[in-house]
Formats: sequence, structure tokens, C-alpha cells
Amino acid sequence: FLCDPSGFALPKLQVLGAQKSGTTTLFVDLHTTLSPRKDLTCHGLKPWGCKESTFFNWPQGRRYYELWGPCSRVRRGKVIADFSVGNLKWPYAAQGMHEEYGELAKDLVLVVGLRHPLNRMLAAFAHGLRENWLYIPSDRERTF
Repeated sequence: FLCDPSGFALPKLQVLGAQKSGTTTLFVDLHTTLSPRKDLTCHGLKPWGCKESTFFNWPQGRRYYELWGPCSRVRRGKVIADFSVGNLKWPYAAQGMHEEYGELAKDLVLVVGLRHPLNRMLAAFAHGLRENWLYIPSDRERTF
């Protein structure tokens, strides 16, 4: 993790990418092997802890470091990472990161996950079917 001049923790690892490009798999693998912090309350995210803060997706009235807490609460050797895939495409993300990290940006580690668009589309389709949020009309409902 990084510690800003006011004593607050910031993620040293920013995982950027597109949806369905493997960021959740990477998160689970890192969570299993590196055991990132579990005691930080972060943005009310449920089972994923601080996986996707989505902080930079739109301008906000609070500071990024408020999500991660003071450095004094972070044990050495623990990993703080943000896996908000939207940070790659949202127009506020690059500017917001620059403003929040300042001089610490030189120590930031960026990982970008990409995947062929057709494979991403097929994975999203399968995910929608599996999670039952994708509606497919029956033959009787079709109008063509």
C-alpha cells in the first residue's frame, strides 16, 4: 500500500480493464495467495471487500483515501488494491487518480486486463443466463 502525506492509505495496485476480462479471477487468485486486508471497511462492498471502489467513475465530494483508512491501521505486508475496471474507460479516472495520488503516482502499479471483444460478449451472455438477469423471449413472444 501507499501512504499519502496526510497519513492515509491508498492502493498501490490498480487493476484496470474491461468487464469480463479476467479481473475477478485475478482478484480471487491474489486474495487467496496474498490475503489482502479483510478488516478495512470500504465503500460498503459486500463479499469482495474493496475489489471495486468505482470511486473514479464520477466526480465525488469525498476523498479516495477515505475508503481505505489511516496508514496506522494497515499492517505491513498487506496488499491494498482497487480492481475497478471502469477506471480504464471513465473520463474522470485518470485526472482523479492524478489528483488523489499526486507525487505517489510514480509508485503506483497499474495492471491492465484486456480480452477480445467477441469473447467478452459471449462471457457476458453466459453470465446473464447463469445469473438469470438476461431475458430471452420464448418462441411465442417473438414478433419476427
